[in-house]
Amino acid sequence: RGIGSALVRESLRRMRNAGASGIVLVGDPGFYARFGFGNARGLVYQDVPDRYVLAADLAGSSPTGRIIAHTAFDVSDI
Repeated sequence: RGIGSALVRESLRRMRNAGASGIVLVGDPGFYARFGFGNARGLVYQDVPDRYVLAADLAGSSPTGRIIAHTAFDVSDI
């Protein structure tokens, strides 16, 4: 128990250390809110309900635009 939370905390730490300005993900807002993730109002990810598109601001700016995932994440071929 707690492995998922530990992974998220470590990921946030590594991204901050790498100088990332933020992180965007698709996930459960109830889980990720405790780590500083909130609805990414300025982002659009086709075919994903807005409430699951989350962002954590690491540098004082909110991302905007359209999210395009790598084709490795395309499950339409399965």
